[in-house]
Amino acid sequence: MLSSLARFHRHPDEKSLDYEEGRAVYFHRTAEGGTFVCHTLFGTNAYVLSTSLRTDSELQDKFGSSYIRINETTRFAVAVSNHIPGLLAGFEGACHYVSNRSIEAEGPPIEVSKVFKADGAPDTDGLQKLIAANVQERSCFMKNRRFAVESEYRLIWLTSKPLQELLILKVPEAIQFCARPGSLVE
Repeated sequence: MLSSLARFHRHPDEKSLDYEEGRAVYFHRTAEGGTFVCHTLFGTNAYVLSTSLRTDSELQDKFGSSYIRINETTRFAVAVSNHIPGLLAGFEGACHYVSNRSIEAEGPPIEVSKVFKADGAPDTDGLQKLIAANVQERSCFMKNRRFAVESEYRLIWLTSKPLQELLILKVPEAIQFCARPGSLVE
């Protein structure tokens, strides 16, 4: 069962609700000495499988007894990706727990002329490419510090097709990359 950030935004348990999933404030220096700032939202076209790096019974009790252990995350994700309609790209990694969701650009300052037209209007395509290159993947792995106990590790699949809130797939070829339940708790 793959979820979506849209579903995360409406989690029925207020303690688990994180409306800020996929959102960030992006800062980028300009070649002219200014700062470009914008609010971003990424992952609206993404399916997510949330897992944990922890293997203790306390976490098992928090989330219930239904679990698997994925021994080879990349190979597992590739097997799943073969069943996702309109797959564009995939990412995996540990979440980063932050007190504020801000991202400063890495790399050289931008030239304003590359993201704004001569009349001062934004070049939407140029801005989207710049922001996506610096923010998209990073914002999907940012979580509020209050969730740090989860030690979340995510598998993310971006798609060009309209998302369902939940995507339930049968992927028997992914089983070989997992361990049986019961071997998880130490």
